[in-house]
Amino acid sequence: MAAKMNRQQALDELAHEHHIEGPDIYLLELIPLIEMIWADGVAQEAEMDVMREYMIAHVGRLNEAAAMEVVTNDDVQRFFQRFCHERPAPELLKTIRELSVAVFLNSPDESRNREKRDTLLAYCLDIAAATVLEYPYGRRERIVAEEKAMLLEIMEHFQISLDREW
Repeated sequence: MAAKMNRQQALDELAHEHHIEGPDIYLLELIPLIEMIWADGVAQEAEMDVMREYMIAHVGRLNEAAAMEVVTNDDVQRFFQRFCHERPAPELLKTIRELSVAVFLNSPDESRNREKRDTLLAYCLDIAAATVLEYPYGRRERIVAEEKAMLLEIMEHFQISLDREW
């Protein structure tokens, strides 16, 4: 992981190196979900449906909190097209995820940050469990090894622990 940086440094690198700026900044929370979708190399429709559900709720919350349209449907479609129609390089997604922590988990209210991490984990689990690549699958094969590995990487990266009740 890159050295810890502040929010402005992360925003500068996202803009200059990865062309993520403006309304796209508000969509960075989707990156771990996109990583989960592509973990096994296949973006399945049921996985995309889970992400769309998160995306619609997330954008609705953003626009409502701002009392204006901060992120438009066109912004969402452009972001979705870039990262969901063809598999982006896993290294690119990982780099963007690493930078995104300084951007969307920067609230001084740690309970708010924890809530965001918990929601992120819940949706990652839903994506992983949304579908399987082939039937029949074994008792422990509903979530494929690549998705399990990605889930653990995301949990470690966002410092998500399972030491509390859900």
